[in-house]
Amino acid sequence: MNLFKVRYSEEYHPEEWEYLYGSHLRSYAARNFKGLVAILYFLLKEEGQRFDCILAAGDSGLAMAQFVELIYNVLDSPVPKKVVLPIKRYKDPEMLWSDNPKDFHDNSVLLPQLKRHLNEISHIKSILYIDDEISILGISVKACISLLLKVLPQEQKPTVTIVAENQGLQWKTTDPDVNVNFYSFCTSVDNLYGVIFYLLPASLREKFAELPELNRDIKFVVNILLGLPIKKADNNKQEFSFEVYEMVKQKIPDLEQLQKQFRDYLDSLIAQGIDEYKQKKIEVLKNKASANNSIEKSTEACDDSTLHKT
Repeated sequence: MNLFKVRYSEEYHPEEWEYLYGSHLRSYAARNFKGLVAILYFLLKEEGQRFDCILAAGDSGLAMAQFVELIYNVLDSPVPKKVVLPIKRYKDPEMLWSDNPKDFHDNSVLLPQLKRHLNEISHIKSILYIDDEISILGISVKACISLLLKVLPQEQKPTVTIVAENQGLQWKTTDPDVNVNFYSFCTSVDNLYGVIFYLLPASLREKFAELPELNRDIKFVVNILLGLPIKKADNNKQEFSFEVYEMVKQKIPDLEQLQKQFRDYLDSLIAQGIDEYKQKKIEVLKNKASANNSIEKSTEACDDSTLHKT
C-alpha cells in the first residue's frame, strides 16, 4: 500500500486540542475540505489520472461523493459514474465497534445493485474510493472492494485510490487483492468522528437543530443540504431513502435557499483549496508504506508540520 498525505502551512498544535470545538472545529473541518480539493487537483490536473468510477459507502459516502462531484465540475473534469452502496458494518445494528470478523455483516445482498451500476461502465481498472474517515479495520471500504471483485472478471486487478481521513487503516495479505493508494487529507482526532462535516456554518446548522428526524447527526444535515437521501433505518433492508428528506422539506420551507447558500459556501472553499494548493500552502506528499504492507497510524505517519496529537 502506498500512503500519501497532505501538509498544511496552517498548523494545529497539541496545546490547541482542548479548543478544537465550535468555530475552531469548523475552521479545522474547512481546512480538511480544502485538503480534499488539493488532493483531487493533484490527481486530476497534475497526475492526469482518470478514474472509471467513484465508489463510496453509507450516508457519509453519499455526501463525500457529492463533494467530489462538485470539485470535478469546478476542475472541468468529466465526472465518473458514482456508485454508493448502503453498506452495513455489523450484524448487530447496535454494535459500535468490533474487530471480530464474525460480527461483520454479510453485504452480499448488494451484489445485484452493484451489478446494475457497473453495467453502465465499459471497463474498470482505476477506482476512486471516497469517505470522510477510514478506521484501522476499514470494514466499509473492504466490503465494497470485496463485492466489486465478485463482479469483475477474475483476471482484473484494479487500482483503488482511497481519499479519506486516515485513522490507521491496515491492509493485510488476507484483505481484497487490489493495488491500494491512500491519500489522507488529515490525521484522526480522538473521540471526534465525521470531522469534515463540521465545516457546516453555524447559521445553517442552527436551522436543523430541533429536527428529531436528523437525530442531531451533522452528516444527515449535510446530506439534506446536498439534496441526498439517507440510509433507511431498517435492519431488514439495505437501501437509501428520501423519506427523511421529504419530511425535512415540509418543516423547512426555505430549504432550497439554504441549499443554495451551502453550495455557494462549498464553491468558495473549493476555490480557496485550489488557490492554496497552487501557492503551496497545501502540499501533497508521499510516505513510504510500512514493512507489513499496512499504513501506519496517522499520528505516526505525519510529520510535525501536519496536525498531530500528543
